[in-house]
Amino acid sequence: MKCSIKLTAVAGLVLAMLALAPTRSSAQSFVLDPTSASLPGIPATSADILMPSAPLPAPPPPVVGLTAAQLGLLPGDVIDALSYMDDGPPGSTIYFSVDRASVGAGVVGPPDVTGESTVFVPPGIQGEAGSDIFATNDPVCAPLGFNHQILDGNGALLGPPSVCGYGGGAPPGLGLTELLPLPPPPFNDDISAFDWGLPGRAYLVCAVFSLAPGSPSLVPGANPQRPAGGEPGDIFFACPSPPATYGIAFPAAALGIVAGGPGCAPPACDDIDAFSGGFLLFSLSPASPSVVGPPFLSAADILMPGLAIFLPSGALGLGPMDNVNALEAVTNPCPIPPGADPPDFDGVGPCDNCPAAFNPGQEDSDVDGVGDVCDPCTDTDLDGFGNPGFPNLCPLDNCPVVPNPLQTDTDGDGIGDACDPCTDTDGDGYGNPGFPANLCATDNCPAVANPTQTDADADGLGDACDPVFNCTSTPAAGCLSPGKSLLIIKDKNADGASAKDKLIWKWLKGPALNQSDFGNPTSSADYALCIYAGTALTEVTVAAGTNWSAISTTGYQFKDTTLAQDGTLKILEKGNATAGKSKILHKGKDANLPLTPATLPLDATGNLTVQVHNDDNTNCWEAVFPPASVSKNDETQFKAKIP
Repeated sequence: MKCSIKLTAVAGLVLAMLALAPTRSSAQSFVLDPTSASLPGIPATSADILMPSAPLPAPPPPVVGLTAAQLGLLPGDVIDALSYMDDGPPGSTIYFSVDRASVGAGVVGPPDVTGESTVFVPPGIQGEAGSDIFATNDPVCAPLGFNHQILDGNGALLGPPSVCGYGGGAPPGLGLTELLPLPPPPFNDDISAFDWGLPGRAYLVCAVFSLAPGSPSLVPGANPQRPAGGEPGDIFFACPSPPATYGIAFPAAALGIVAGGPGCAPPACDDIDAFSGGFLLFSLSPASPSVVGPPFLSAADILMPGLAIFLPSGALGLGPMDNVNALEAVTNPCPIPPGADPPDFDGVGPCDNCPAAFNPGQEDSDVDGVGDVCDPCTDTDLDGFGNPGFPNLCPLDNCPVVPNPLQTDTDGDGIGDACDPCTDTDGDGYGNPGFPANLCATDNCPAVANPTQTDADADGLGDACDPVFNCTSTPAAGCLSPGKSLLIIKDKNADGASAKDKLIWKWLKGPALNQSDFGNPTSSADYALCIYAGTALTEVTVAAGTNWSAISTTGYQFKDTTLAQDGTLKILEKGNATAGKSKILHKGKDANLPLTPATLPLDATGNLTVQVHNDDNTNCWEAVFPPASVSKNDETQFKAKIP
């Protein structure tokens, strides 16, 4: 059967990444449905990807291998299909799990779905097929039309020993909860999604999954990582390696199923509840309109895009009312009867890359010849540190796909500088300068948290850490103008600032002002006097502090005979409730003035602007001197006044 589908650009990117990755897989990522008894004790949710607590057979309970948060999911989300997109081609062995209500086709080849759900279940005990993994089209043990259990929830054999010898007769356990009494709750665990690969695969090739109806992330606007939402027939991807990326790999419409748009649920749209990547196989939930209505598919049918049946339910040894809710396809590279394959009994013969550990999929993520389940250090970037999500004995790599043998992590967030998309030591959401991996905006105060990045003087240094309030590079708009103004600059010896040099600016007959308009320079308002002449800027900065004092309730004055602050001797700021009576005076002198031999003459070919700002507020005051107002402008003196 052939069916062409139109993949999104993102899906193409995901597939391109997968083409570069090893394609063998080895068992063990799974998700439990929300009513599973083990979840509270782990603790975990149905949006967390779990893994066995140890190499199989594993003691209970399983452990979290990848959290919902790492997948960009919300509380209440439920993963109901999972793949790392490394599955085998047509003709592969089909591995699957079923839901609690499934009973199989009645063909008992112990242990199989029918045996685990009804025939060998002790009276008064819940059926166990939902917490097991089965296989069909197995070249040794289970031809099409039959299925055979290869992993058991808790490893406790219900019926006769395995005819294939998996686990030496008792298939290995995943450390799940079974043997609970009727009636529930509590419920036996139910595997709602699985992949043979370990959770660390998600850091290399992304996790690809679907979400169950009712998951909050399907609602538009609910999840900032997926603002468009989605539907239960969409196949999503999450790539947790920094920088983390999320999106839709295969939209429901592109898969040729009934699509209903973001936030829909059956019976308005189909729900994919099992998915096998690579060859793109899937199954639908029992409530899907394509199951309850035309074309009346079975929830145990394995489908291809376009709702073409790849394998009908009977080919899996299942009945038409059963439900496949987890799926994977893998080819055994060198099959032998599992009973003839001690000590791991996984049915992989002389080519087994973990001869002592059960791993029928043979995944080897770092291509070192040692399978992931027994590799003491799965290290894909070869820097001596192991990828997360694998049972490593070596220290974990804080940049699993970027070599960084020093493991430097300047901001201590657990992500190495070599791959951290935002090295941010002050935690304000802006990155420190000098880190090439940063994708976030550069912090203008890297050592002081300032999430607003306010920089009143536009000097590139945020107000939170700027020791001096500076002028903006060009004149600000909206400053108050006076009725009269005078500017005098004297460079007596034309040599830059020296003794007997002067700077005087008077802003007179200004509009009505009150004391609060000037901020509070006695404690917080730093001031800057800015002279803009052509492209040149002359700047005088005066800090808040004890040299300032209040003038009754009308303004402030500054006095400093040491001339330490850019040669400033005196500042007078005096408001008045009557328009035309407010004034500002600034006087400075001698060698600390910000004059250089090139300061004079000023460029007076256009308007010359003088402004005063403070960093307590956005108020500013200015005088604009047109060329006609200039009476002297040479190497020793500048003078202009208006009107």
